[in-house]
Amino acid sequence: QQMDQKQQEKRIAALAPQELAEIQKQLEGDVQNLRQSLDGMRLAASKFQESKGVVRSLALDVEDKEIMIPLTSSLYVPGKIIDKEQVIVEVGAGYFINMKLERGSEY
Repeated sequence: QQMDQKQQEKRIAALAPQELAEIQKQLEGDVQNLRQSLDGMRLAASKFQESKGVVRSLALDVEDKEIMIPLTSSLYVPGKIIDKEQVIVEVGAGYFINMKLERGSEY
C-alpha cells in the first residue's frame, strides 16, 4: 500500500499545471455537490421532525376542529379533523397511506 501511494505521488508530480488545475476544479465541484446533498438531507430531516411533532399534537386536538392542511410548503387549505385517530402519511413518490395515529408518528 505504501508503494502504491509513492507511485501515485510520482504520477501527480508528473502532471502539468493545467491538468492539476482541472483535477482541482473537479474536486471542488464534487465537494460542492456533497455540501448541497448534505444541506438537502438536513432540510428533509428537519421537515421530518416537524411533521412528527404535528402528528403527535393531533392526539391533543378535538374532532371537528378547523385546521390548515399543507398541500405544499407554501400552500395551505382549510380542513377539519374528522377522526383524530387516523392520519394520511406520504410514503414517497406521491403515494399516501391511511394509518392509525400511533403508527403514523412512528413512520
